[in-house]
Amino acid sequence: MLLSITALYCLAGFSLTWITSASADPASDLSAALAGHSSLTGFQQLVGLRADVVNQLVSESPSLSILAPSNDAFSSYIATTGKQLADEPSDVLKDILSYHILAASLTSTNFSASKGLTIPTLLSGELYNNRSAGTELVQTFGAGAGGQVVFTLPDSTGGFTIQAGGDPTGINLTALNQEWSKGYVHMVNQVLSLPKSCTDTMEDQPVLSELSESLEHTTVYDAIDTTPNVTCLAPDNQALAIAGDPQKTANKTAFSWLILSHVLPQALYPDHLHDQMQLLSVENTDIKVTLEGNNIFFNDAKVSATVLTNNGIVYVLDKVLADSSSGSSSTTAPSATSTTAPSSTSTSHSIANSRVAVDGYSLLLMMAGSLLAGGLNWT
Repeated sequence: MLLSITALYCLAGFSLTWITSASADPASDLSAALAGHSSLTGFQQLVGLRADVVNQLVSESPSLSILAPSNDAFSSYIATTGKQLADEPSDVLKDILSYHILAASLTSTNFSASKGLTIPTLLSGELYNNRSAGTELVQTFGAGAGGQVVFTLPDSTGGFTIQAGGDPTGINLTALNQEWSKGYVHMVNQVLSLPKSCTDTMEDQPVLSELSESLEHTTVYDAIDTTPNVTCLAPDNQALAIAGDPQKTANKTAFSWLILSHVLPQALYPDHLHDQMQLLSVENTDIKVTLEGNNIFFNDAKVSATVLTNNGIVYVLDKVLADSSSGSSSTTAPSATSTTAPSSTSTSHSIANSRVAVDGYSLLLMMAGSLLAGGLNWT
């Protein structure tokens, strides 16, 4: 079980009392904290120019961490978008900045967790955060855990990487441990990308091009995007080829069923997985998690990358899943004469601490039931 952030601070010898001190002008406090960092002059200027947006975001939160984009990150943003970050409309800038504000006061000690750390931000709204906090996040971060997340991980050089929406590799996170009135400031070398829908995220990954193109022809396409709290286990192009290219050879019902066998009805982030965890897909496929060192396996499929989405996470797999209880391939569709949909009580197979979005889960169950009855057609 993850330690609470408060417990981590106590272990590290940090005092939390100073964090609760209020300030009438947090933006000015933040600007002062940035003054000694020559690599953050662009962000310091942004805080001064758009203090109204900054104060609106942080004024109600007593304990925060700022991920300040470096000067190089600002240059990259201009090169990519053709505009200054400070020139973005207030609503756009608010979304971008809120994803750079962690909903807890964290230091390098917290980022050093060997399994990584999923951290809620202040980014909210269904467009970018079509999910809610599960038990693990609430236990660790408390009532402020509901915002969209980022994922941090120690790297081989002694530093840290941070993954944001749609990013399978991560960017550099420099733990400055710079104090300010509400917590700490750290530096990132890119402006974090905002999360997209599950299918748009897969479309952006070249190794998932076959799966992405095939998904567009199924009626599960929209449900995967609109259902909150979803984990998509996505076989890469090579995995599909080894399995005989089911996206090309299987009938429409069978391939739609294959997709549902790779969908979990909860957002399971890497640090929330446990060795030998038993899960159940929407289609009722038994899935066992195995952790071997830094490697994650779902049944016998190895995870090659993880990508955050607006409603959960995508794990890129090197194999098409086989049912862990039978060893049979998930590419085999159930008989079209069957009319029994997977029971909504089947979530008892998954970890007790996993939270299931009931409404979204019911939607996917109805889709599965339609497939079993032979009634789900492709568009």
